[in-house]
Parts: sequence; C-alpha cells; structure tokens
Amino acid sequence: MDLPTLTISAANGWMSQEDRFSGNIAGKEQKNYTLLHKGELSYNHGNSKLAKYGTVFSLESYEEALVPRVYHSFRMIGADASFIEYYFATK
Repeated sequence: MDLPTLTISAANGWMSQEDRFSGNIAGKEQKNYTLLHKGELSYNHGNSKLAKYGTVFSLESYEEALVPRVYHSFRMIGADASFIEYYFATK
C-alpha cells in the first residue's frame, strides 16, 4: 500500500515513521498494520513522562494511514473525537 505509515509521539501526536525513526520501521509487518481513516482515533497505552496513562490522537492530517496494531484504534459514533483526544491530554 502506498499510504503513510505513522507512529504516535506523546509530545507531537502523529508522526511519519520516516520522521520519527529516520526510516520506515514497519518492514514486512506493514501488511499487519491497521488502516486508519480520517477522524478515527488510536490509543497508545505506553506511558511516558508526558503521558502516564498513554495518549489518544485523532487522525486529521491524512485521509488514510497505516498504524501499528499495538495501538487500540477505534471510531467514535455519536461523539466528538476531539473531546476524547482533549480528555487524555488533560490531567
């Protein structure tokens, strides 16, 4: 697939793997990545100094992208995705 392959940065949100890791680290596993559509969210449960309980980001910069399956990806029905993103960004 000729789609952007993204990763989550707690400080910067969605980043291309090329920008974050100086190359696409997906390799052959890219076929197992999740196809995320604009407005859908992904939760990265890994904690960091910036996000003790993980982070949630909505895909807004692309119509579609591939993201690792370790993220819990979902769409909101009848709710605003930006609220969920804001909720996780606040303490």
